[in-house]
Amino acid sequence: MDQVAAALRETPTAIVWAMHTAVLASLMPLLEDDAKPFFYPALRLSENETAAQMQRDLLRNVLSGFTFGRSDGQSAVRLLEITLQEKKDIQTLEKVNGLPVLVNLDSEPVQRELTRAVQNSHCELLDSGITKHPLNTLPIIVGDALPAENTIFALDWPAFENVNPAHVAVLRNAFGALMKNAERLAAFISGHIERLSLDGVQYEQAYLWVVARELDDALFGVTEHTGPLTDWAQRLVATREDQQAERQRRFAMALDIVRDTAQYDSLVAPDASEMTPEQLGFHYTDSQGDTFIAFELKEDFPKFMTRRLGLRARDSVEFRRYLVQNGIMKTVSKNVCGRSRDSISHALICLSTGCEAGE
Repeated sequence: MDQVAAALRETPTAIVWAMHTAVLASLMPLLEDDAKPFFYPALRLSENETAAQMQRDLLRNVLSGFTFGRSDGQSAVRLLEITLQEKKDIQTLEKVNGLPVLVNLDSEPVQRELTRAVQNSHCELLDSGITKHPLNTLPIIVGDALPAENTIFALDWPAFENVNPAHVAVLRNAFGALMKNAERLAAFISGHIERLSLDGVQYEQAYLWVVARELDDALFGVTEHTGPLTDWAQRLVATREDQQAERQRRFAMALDIVRDTAQYDSLVAPDASEMTPEQLGFHYTDSQGDTFIAFELKEDFPKFMTRRLGLRARDSVEFRRYLVQNGIMKTVSKNVCGRSRDSISHALICLSTGCEAGE
């Protein structure tokens, strides 16, 4: 227990979160449908491309030893890595059964599809108490287009961190020992999740708390709230809450700037035809007569975020959701002609009173 506790303390939280996800991925085919986790684990990697690539390499290396699922007889048990570029790629993910998957996701249409799948399951659970999980694995998602906040348990991993191979080995042996009795473990988890009471706690936190207690019980016979994995789950939740609070603080400050258009007036042209190379947006009136500041979605809006709002380029999807929730933005319009004169996607900041958000 001391070795496991030390390994959990000294291994980067993001890596242990990936290991934990791999265990749940292995259990997915064995869990009762309504006891499966109805959220996607996710990691927000470093803004630095080199560091982000090192993080991906580390995830692949570590998770390759955490494939506890059974082989399908057609290929060796191994870590799967999938890049979801189009909606049809989700069909490949749906075929994965009981193996961990590292999913690269930068496509907004795909993330919307994944978001809808879990949100629909949430509605079915509330309505009837019965639903079927959209997947037979639990992917860990990385990329610039994560599903909506209410469908993920995401952890920021802003910088590359090395891991101690000895600690990885200790944790792999511990989790591997659990999987020798996977059916029994899945049955216990299913029984407790079916009686899950939230009591004001977020679903994802309550779910992880129950799983951690079951893992502590199975590994160490610890049934109270004091086991190594329960302690780690508490640290995980606390870390995520701190990160969420910091993100909301940054978004709120950025929202104040967006509302005060005078602060970035020099970056906005009166019309797309008058844009200079230095300007990032332009005034636009749609067919309904509503007026906006339009930013080309892929390049100009991320530049606006980093240069004037103090945000990361990778915050684009989540910050646009935040602006929509606060009535400041239409999500995206695909029929706006910008400086290129082509009709392409633009982010639209509302200037008209009471403009409605829409796709």
